[in-house]
Amino acid sequence: MRKQQSSSSWSFCSTKCFQCMPSWSSSKPSSLEKQQEERDGKVLSDSETKKRKPGGWKAMPFVLGNETFERLATFGLMANFMVYLTRELHMEQVFAVNIINLWWGVTNFAPLVGAFISDAYVGRFRTIAFASFASFLGMVTVTLTSWMPQLHPPRCTQQELNLGPCIGPTKAQLGILLMGLGFVSIGTGGIRPCSIPFGVDQFDPTTDEGKKGINSFFNLYYTTFTVILLLAQTIVVYIQDSISWTIGFGIPTLCMFFSIIFFFIGTKIYVHVKAEGSPFSGILQVFSAAYRKRQIKLPVDSEVVAIFYDPPLNEIVLTKLPLTNHYRFLNKAAIIEEDELKPDGTCVNQWRLCSIQQVEEVKCLIRIIPIWAAGIISLTPITQQGTFPVSQALKMDRHLGPHFQIPAGSIGVISLITIGLWLPFYDRFIVPALRKITKHEGGITLLQRIGIGIIFSILSMVVAGLIERERRASAIMHPQPLGVAPMSVMWLAPQLILMGFCEVFNIIGQIEFFNSQFPEHMRSIGNALVSCSFAGASYLSSLLVTIVHHVTKKHGQPDWYDSRTTIFSPEGRLYQVEYAMVAIGNAGTAIGILSKDGVVLVGEKKVTSKLLQTSTSTEKMYKIDDHVSCAVAGIMSDANILINTARVQAQRYTFAYQEPMPVEQLVQSLCDTKQGYTQFGGLRPFGVSFLFAGWDKNFGFQLYMSDPSGNYGGWKAAAIGANNQAAQSMLKQDYKDDISREEAVELALKVLSKTMDSTSLTSDKLELAEVFLLPSGNVKYQVCSPESLSKQLVKLGMTQPAAEAS
Repeated sequence: MRKQQSSSSWSFCSTKCFQCMPSWSSSKPSSLEKQQEERDGKVLSDSETKKRKPGGWKAMPFVLGNETFERLATFGLMANFMVYLTRELHMEQVFAVNIINLWWGVTNFAPLVGAFISDAYVGRFRTIAFASFASFLGMVTVTLTSWMPQLHPPRCTQQELNLGPCIGPTKAQLGILLMGLGFVSIGTGGIRPCSIPFGVDQFDPTTDEGKKGINSFFNLYYTTFTVILLLAQTIVVYIQDSISWTIGFGIPTLCMFFSIIFFFIGTKIYVHVKAEGSPFSGILQVFSAAYRKRQIKLPVDSEVVAIFYDPPLNEIVLTKLPLTNHYRFLNKAAIIEEDELKPDGTCVNQWRLCSIQQVEEVKCLIRIIPIWAAGIISLTPITQQGTFPVSQALKMDRHLGPHFQIPAGSIGVISLITIGLWLPFYDRFIVPALRKITKHEGGITLLQRIGIGIIFSILSMVVAGLIERERRASAIMHPQPLGVAPMSVMWLAPQLILMGFCEVFNIIGQIEFFNSQFPEHMRSIGNALVSCSFAGASYLSSLLVTIVHHVTKKHGQPDWYDSRTTIFSPEGRLYQVEYAMVAIGNAGTAIGILSKDGVVLVGEKKVTSKLLQTSTSTEKMYKIDDHVSCAVAGIMSDANILINTARVQAQRYTFAYQEPMPVEQLVQSLCDTKQGYTQFGGLRPFGVSFLFAGWDKNFGFQLYMSDPSGNYGGWKAAAIGANNQAAQSMLKQDYKDDISREEAVELALKVLSKTMDSTSLTSDKLELAEVFLLPSGNVKYQVCSPESLSKQLVKLGMTQPAAEAS
């Protein structure tokens, strides 16, 4: 039985489910003995040469199973990964988009490397085997990031979730995540370029049965591919979004594990074709030979036959290309010089002498580059639509009926449905109708088809911009928690439908165009170019996002990609929060320090009149309950409203439960009130920041800081008001975990003395309060008198007695 080496590993499918045409090629010349062995049906497995009947359909469950589960793992990861990065890992939107784009770019470039290694060195079976282990290891790593608390940031409080300043991943956590994604890319780079050729290797293309098997294999391959895309964007996404991220990642990981087992079970059935060299080696040889002969003058046309190397073609090369005058400098690679041919007519060194066929094949590749480069730009919107619509969906009403909510990561299914419905309709009805008019076999030319796809790409982005404007306007007019606009997520359907049309016309058009421009045995390179286009589009998309992110946030303006812009209106309340922060920055500084035996609050007291009785009035320190006090910075009328609210809440809790209200619960309740004033029309934020100091039986001494937005957090040492950043920096440098209350007072006064605008530090400019436990176990709130504070300042050497006396 005759057996040819099937499609080169470079014949792999692009990132979408479109037709890839098989090719049979090898740029590395084989000896006559090796060629005869292959024609006689001998193939190489490891170091052995065996004559084996092709496995045919018996091998398909193992080959397709491996590829299917790899796709399920990758696309199951990609479909909802934006949600995972932003919600679970608390990444900023721009950072998450760039990670996805860069990873997807690497994933699309990786098959080039995998195909080269497979064709030139280890063969397809070993490449798939090693890549499967890499993909499994990557999926395990990503799954662990969702399962182990040490590998992801802690969950946000509701206030942090609303405002967006959640703690993001550490460098170690991010590194582990990227390592997992890297292994997934390695697995993709080995499996995708080899799965189709390895499947074709199992059939004998010289028989009718083998040809039918190959055609059926391609149909089954793309059918399973489409099914996997639908499963990844529906069931897997639903599990991740509604049940558990660990289970959602664990299912494809488990599938990948079983695919490895099934793949090795079929080892004895497979046909193994020896690696014969990569077609890209021949391309490099042409450039190398042309450069080495750059000083040689090209002959006139009449001398071509005599001095150009033009050996007979191998049986696997079906189309002979004539020598052309385009890019004539490459023709020098085929000029025969002395001692460059063996007695049998073959070349001595392939890096110094190439055939006319090789030269013209390289020219075919060069002619394609402008169209390929344009394809990168036209595919960039498709890459953008893979990330930002998910973010849009998170801020829209995703309910279908009263009980079902569409997962944000499943919104891309609309494009898949469009492709699945339009593609057969186009082939069955549109193309025959156009063929009657244009007399063209495809109805329209391939470049016209690509152009139509680019138009749909432009229309999709225009519609996306219009929909986003309406969504933002709706979020502004009808403020809701988390910034969810009262607008159905189905408003995203038009842009996704248009993007589906773009994929049908543009991407398929590119694949067919690239295949039509190469000889049959080089069509695998055309398929590789489409994958590279997606990789380039991913990097270009990441570059555009980064540029917009940095340019639009200059001069204090809100970043266009700021995840908070749907929570606080950029036209209104967001600015009011910023203005409130500026107002607080002009207030006197207040410092809070948590010690092992109490909490210290120190504030700058601005005396506005000599008639003010400083001994009976306070500006910074307030008692909320017996166990809780606070220091304030900002608008005092706003502070009084909130303090009175907190006092009422504390008393109600004590009356209802006969015990003091836990400190954090009181702080959270007050911050909920503050945060509500940032989200609803007709209201302005409270222009005040707080430092809360307290003690309860649950957590002991505690210190919290809250800003006008309603966000709060627990601190060991914190500063608010004027020069708070400088004070915070000094506190960070000098604070110790085992600091005592006396040392905390000294540190607070020291920091305040260096950050106050005044040249001298006196008791009439300061307020000092402490929260500590009495020997009886009761909580004591004590405000230091001016006389006592003066003695401490003199004792610490921060002022002179004469200054206090004056």
